[in-house]
Amino acid sequence: MKQSVSSGAMSLMASEGVFILSNYLLHIGIARYLGIEAYGIFGVLMSLYLLNRSFLNTGFPRAVSKFMAEKQSVSLIRTSLILQIIIALFFAFGYILFAPTIATWLHNPTLISDIRFLGIMVIPLALMALYTGGYMNGLSQYQEQAFVKFAFPVLRVVLAALFIILGMNIFGALLGMFIASVICLLFCFPLVKFSKQNTTESGTLFKLLSFAIPATIGALALTSLRNINVLFVQSILKDNLQTGLFTAALTLSNIPYLIITAFPLALLPAISSSYAAKDIERTKNYIIKSLRYLLLLLLPITALLSATATDVLHIFYGASYTGAGPVFVLLMISATFLALFVTLSTVIDGIGKPMLVMSITLFFIFLMILLNFYFIPLYGLMGVAFSSFITSFLAFCIVGSYVYYKFKVLLKMRSTINIVFASVIVFLLAYVLGFHSLYVFVTYFICGIVYLSCLFILREITPEDAQRARKVFKFH
Repeated sequence: MKQSVSSGAMSLMASEGVFILSNYLLHIGIARYLGIEAYGIFGVLMSLYLLNRSFLNTGFPRAVSKFMAEKQSVSLIRTSLILQIIIALFFAFGYILFAPTIATWLHNPTLISDIRFLGIMVIPLALMALYTGGYMNGLSQYQEQAFVKFAFPVLRVVLAALFIILGMNIFGALLGMFIASVICLLFCFPLVKFSKQNTTESGTLFKLLSFAIPATIGALALTSLRNINVLFVQSILKDNLQTGLFTAALTLSNIPYLIITAFPLALLPAISSSYAAKDIERTKNYIIKSLRYLLLLLLPITALLSATATDVLHIFYGASYTGAGPVFVLLMISATFLALFVTLSTVIDGIGKPMLVMSITLFFIFLMILLNFYFIPLYGLMGVAFSSFITSFLAFCIVGSYVYYKFKVLLKMRSTINIVFASVIVFLLAYVLGFHSLYVFVTYFICGIVYLSCLFILREITPEDAQRARKVFKFH
């Protein structure tokens, strides 16, 4: 049964919360249990996995979701399934064949067997993504999608922990992810409810490819903006210790980016549907409200974590990782700009211009690679953080300018000023309070109250907003 965008976004937000928590449990457990150098290797493998995930699990399923939301057909279902299987097999063989080459570039030949196993993992992960991010999302089966997205990270953490304790180390984490993906794929089959009145239409393959190819390349480039830097750290610095420190800073700084993952998932079919119906006012409403809620959520989190960076690293990873504090702060700010970039890119995808998103993202990937080669030899880990900040900020500015040009809306100036002002107050207060260790959570509690109070005083949050507190979007 179809669910509304607001309730769907809430369900997906809840499942994303579980995913975020499980991801951090996995990362922190490996970092503490196996040590910094082993954690650096895990970070490299996860970067390779995320690049693959963006290609198979984001771009093509997003295309399927868009067309399923517009019109469901037998040919769409059949064609998309065949294509996803073919592409997954292609990538699987690519990992298996080129594992030695990748390991050589990373200056770590011990990675060959793990990289090959990543290739095997591709197949169930790709099919699971097609069912959840493609079919379920396009059919507005948000609760079913949220269930699978909840089950996968839970199973992954439990199985990975079990195998690591049994002495399988990093490979145990990969094996746990693989088994969890197979189990959740089996869950997907009975959950997807296709219409019994499906129609058959011609040109399905061309429609899918014309949208999916640029959307997939754009998704790959987008993930590269955030995760490819781990590979450059390993390749240029040739130091597992430095890679481990950077992975810790990057993982924690991903919080703003991970929190908003559900926004694009729920926003894409909504934008596609309203724009296809030529309901421009409703499309504008989606843009304004989604960006406002994003800022309300992201800016105070970025401010708090940036003000307490060293304490956060110490609490979650231990004293050995606190040297990555300055890198963490800059990556946090970069992640916030990237989260806004992703949301605005979803709007552009939704109006049928994935080629534009792809072109913009590829340009900034190229820019970031150049900046990495320049900054990393000069500034080490801070050089990577500089390149991330520059590229994510400029990318946000470009897509924001295009969306404003297209719809003449973006963010209301008054709301932006209010939210930025309240977030600056929160940052200064958190910095001045100076609670350390676990007492930093007292700081967060106090600052949270101050932040909400500021917004109420500024009339940014109204009684009507309070009544909608359980909803992320109000699109209807």
